[in-house]
Amino acid sequence: MRIYIFGPMAGYLGHNFDAFHAKARELRAKGHFVYNPAEIEPDTYKNISDEEATKHHNGAYRNCLRQELAWICDEAEGMYGLIGWEHSKGANAEHFTGRAVGVNFFYEAAL
Repeated sequence: MRIYIFGPMAGYLGHNFDAFHAKARELRAKGHFVYNPAEIEPDTYKNISDEEATKHHNGAYRNCLRQELAWICDEAEGMYGLIGWEHSKGANAEHFTGRAVGVNFFYEAAL
């Protein structure tokens, strides 16, 4: 299955990349093709605060989101939501796009 991982980045240490990478490894080990947004442009938000990311890198954020939403529309068969996705504007946009185009959803369970 072609799976897109979505979840929160802003406000998390290292923009939550460790969680994205861990889930991508797990899904790939099961034979899935994974689109991991933390791998696409990892330097876009590296070493900058959330405020700086919003203020000074809004163009880069828009470009990333545009590419990600296009992949969801054109390629995704499934989407995997990391814990906390519902508190992220970007992850909500991705989630609703996936719902609109009818992909399958899987969610990480909070313990």
